[in-house]
Amino acid sequence: GSDASAIVALATRCANAFCSGRAGRADENYRFDIVGLLATCQNQHFFEDADIRKLRQVLLQVLAADKSLEAPKGSVDSAQLKAENDRLQAENASMRELARAVHQIQTFRPAPRQVDSSQSGSNAAKACRIVARNVTARKVEGFM
Repeated sequence: GSDASAIVALATRCANAFCSGRAGRADENYRFDIVGLLATCQNQHFFEDADIRKLRQVLLQVLAADKSLEAPKGSVDSAQLKAENDRLQAENASMRELARAVHQIQTFRPAPRQVDSSQSGSNAAKACRIVARNVTARKVEGFM
């Protein structure tokens, strides 16, 4: 549709301005924004095949023109990344174990108490006698 074509035209203009250096050089996140915009647009169902091809072509141009995506000098080396990854995996395992323990506590149901049948009858009988006495006492008081 015309709206979809307008989106493609606008995205193309933004990408071309970035590739030529007219836009986004002062904002270090602009390149990620334009790549994210183009990558998201190329997956949308409302674009026609020609629009999707154009968006992908522009995306490739942005990625090829953007030399700043290369790792800067002094960036984190792979040994540091591996150490951080190992630390995070150990922390994740610890959190999973804690989550399992919390779940076990939350879902714990104590076993039902076993009632001794010899006492239950006497307790029930006691309760009945107490209720009967109170009812009788009230009836007597009511007549007096």
